[in-house]
Amino acid sequence: MNIEKLLVESYIDELISAALYDYLKTLTKEDSLKNVFSKLAQIEKSHATLLEKILISRRVSRPRPGFVYKIRLTLYKILARTLGYKILLSLMEASEASAIKTYWMLLKESPSELEKQALENLLRDEISHEISLQESLSLYVKTLQGLKDIVYGMIDALIEIEAGVIGIASATNSPSLAGLAGLIAGFAGSFSMASGAYLSTKSEKEQQNKLVELDKIRWELGSALAESGSYSIEMKEGDNYSPWKAARNAGVFYLIGAIGPIIPFLMNLTIPLAILTSLFLSTIIITALTFVTSTLSGSSFRKSWIEYLLITYSAVTVTYLIGRVASQVFGIVV
Repeated sequence: MNIEKLLVESYIDELISAALYDYLKTLTKEDSLKNVFSKLAQIEKSHATLLEKILISRRVSRPRPGFVYKIRLTLYKILARTLGYKILLSLMEASEASAIKTYWMLLKESPSELEKQALENLLRDEISHEISLQESLSLYVKTLQGLKDIVYGMIDALIEIEAGVIGIASATNSPSLAGLAGLIAGFAGSFSMASGAYLSTKSEKEQQNKLVELDKIRWELGSALAESGSYSIEMKEGDNYSPWKAARNAGVFYLIGAIGPIIPFLMNLTIPLAILTSLFLSTIIITALTFVTSTLSGSSFRKSWIEYLLITYSAVTVTYLIGRVASQVFGIVV
């Protein structure tokens, strides 16, 4: 394990966290939240200063935030500005969780007692921040999960339709026919996803309503027994997420994910140009969606991005070859 590299990465992460907490102050009108974010920003800056001292003691020059730092910061701010400050809080929660693991590894590997003491202090702060952020986001978790599901649905649509239209294009040698088939498949998939989301959410809601009714009975029973001090119960609120809203989101965003790969074929470009343009658009869309999913889940952007691209290009390669074989075997001519 390269300790110096981890220390440098942690130093940059602390600077980013400090800058993001400062930015959060501009996104809220509540004075209490402004004060909290201001204090958190100062704490993260003190962490960066402490890590800088550790690096200097190891004879490592102070890292200078470069182009990647500025890009990350800008993207995070755009994400928060467009989707709300709670998205940024979710990102901070994931960052704190990652920092805890990193500082724990550094603590176990550090040879210096002074360094260990400093890392222990950092670890305590990060754990405290993690708990605070989890409490702040407790009511927002379902919304975030819904957003992740939407993004994953868009990625699923993109890969499915991309592979399909390229397979049809290679079999028929007709870009317009492939585009039309992709459009039909996109709408069919959209209705299918919407129906599935509606039925799933409706079933879940009905089940939850039954549990709420049971909770009410338990609550009344608990109130009756509360006088003896031998029984207590906490009421739970039901989920108000509408099945129609779930269906709309699933259907609309699936269709949005499917549109990108289809556009070049509907423009009736030549087959090679349509395929290359479609893959280019899909790569851009996958990059943007991967950034969102990795941000919300706290996973590695690079690992997820490579994984999605490998899946997409593998699916495209297989369907393209199937299309070529089908064209030769069945003598398809359009």
